[in-house]
Amino acid sequence: MTAIKLAAGAEFPVSKIARLVARDLTMGQSSGKNDWQMISVYRGKHCA
Repeated sequence: MTAIKLAAGAEFPVSKIARLVARDLTMGQSSGKNDWQMISVYRGKHCA
C-alpha cells in the first residue's frame, strides 16, 4: 500500500465516495453554503 502524505496547508485532493443512501460524497470540495469539511480517521489497536 502506498502512503500519500499531505504537506501542512496543502489542498486536499478531490475524490468521490459512493454512499449507500443519497448521492455520492465528494471529499475535498465544498458543497452548498458550507466552505469546509472535517475528515476524521480512527486507527484502532489492530493498526500498526
